Amino acid sequence: MRVSKQSASELDDEDSGFWRQLALTAGAIVALSFLAFLIYRVHYRHEMAREANSFAHTFINCSPVVADQLGTVKRVKEIEDLHQWGKKPGWYLKYDVDGSDASGVVDLRITPNPDYGAWNVPMAQLERGHQSIALR
Repeated sequence: MRVSKQSASELDDEDSGFWRQLALTAGAIVALSFLAFLIYRVHYRHEMAREANSFAHTFINCSPVVADQLGTVKRVKEIEDLHQWGKKPGWYLKYDVDGSDASGVVDLRITPNPDYGAWNVPMAQLERGHQSIALR
């Protein structure tokens, strides 16, 4: 059986249409996967920041140095929140702390511990006036 030129070109058009549709479908799947990953990362970052903030409040309220220097903690207000990658990664947090006797600023660097979901505090300082006191 002999195939005419017209039917061969129609087969080529159908073939290229199939591959074009396959490429568009693959591109859509990749784009949707990237979007889902991006949404997950933003949500994860927000959740980790919320947990870091909660841990920092607990750390400040339970610190005996803060209680000794400022008195009973009355108010803890977040001033700055910076998530940093690089040499010393972690959340760099700064809080304005009012105690019953005085006020001060607490600087913290908090890092998550991936082994068991807890937080580490490699750096914590209380600044009261021109005086800087280590909380660790």
